Amino acid sequence: MNGIGVSPDPVNAAKWFEKSAEQGNVDAAMWLANMYHMANGIPRNYEKAFSWFMIGAKQGNAYGQEKVAIMLRNGDGVPANAKLAHMWFVLAADAGQKNSDKLKRRLERSMSKDEIVQSEAKARRCRDSDFKDC
Repeated sequence: MNGIGVSPDPVNAAKWFEKSAEQGNVDAAMWLANMYHMANGIPRNYEKAFSWFMIGAKQGNAYGQEKVAIMLRNGDGVPANAKLAHMWFVLAADAGQKNSDKLKRRLERSMSKDEIVQSEAKARRCRDSDFKDC
């Protein structure tokens, strides 16, 4: 992607990231998701970015979990959903994504106590099911 030893070719890089991601490489999925999310050499596509971030999130990738939460909070490529965003912030924070705890607490200011409790319970179910019941 950065062209170390060759000319930068983000389109070709995206193609190879996708091939690798399709074979289960979570790091490649995160690179590809970022490329779509940030329009880094390829056209911006929030739906594809969200899909690739979700693949990483459901494999326990804390960065992917945080990005899913941010996109859900903002409504980027998906309908905005504060409760689901909160759930993913909880999971990302628990997995060590440092900024997620701060983002979670900020989001909680606009949520009821009941919504927070429900979201935290859903995060436990999600984690306990190895991210199958999210």
